[in-house]
Amino acid sequence: MKPDEGGVARRYARAAMIYCDAHGGHEEFGGALATVLEAFQKLPLFESLLTTPILRREEKLELTDSVISALNLPIAVGRYLGILIAKGRVEHLGAISHKYQDFLDEKNKRARAEVYTAVALDDLMKQRISEGLSTRFGKEVICAYHVDEGLYGGVMARVGNTIIDSSIRGKLDAIPQSISALTS
Repeated sequence: MKPDEGGVARRYARAAMIYCDAHGGHEEFGGALATVLEAFQKLPLFESLLTTPILRREEKLELTDSVISALNLPIAVGRYLGILIAKGRVEHLGAISHKYQDFLDEKNKRARAEVYTAVALDDLMKQRISEGLSTRFGKEVICAYHVDEGLYGGVMARVGNTIIDSSIRGKLDAIPQSISALTS
């Protein structure tokens, strides 16, 4: 993370939330930001052109308008990118988009989880894990599932700053601590 990127992301994401509070379209705006980030990944030249000091602001805005139109994104997102261009903050768009999603999740009383298992899960198991986490945290939990063969078995989940580890590896790793506690 770049210096003060967290502060920049927070301010610009909050401004986007305030705009969407007044005009609606919270989910659409967040999705459009994610689409722009995908465009940056697929076409790194696009991001480079928006951040280079070689192009004038008008040229950057013209390019942005073309891309927003081609991707069929809301005009408000194009204007938002225009503000980021004017303030020299385009390179922070990833952090801004992430913070915006955090604010949106908080507003909609939902959380995101990274769930790790030793083997791929079927849809029924994924649903059970999602429901169990939602019950535990008292809000909808949206899970992203990953396979980590090093877990040997069981499940490990991270929801915000909370880690739930019922994996075999986690239990094996805890044995030395248990022995140390007994011998102290």
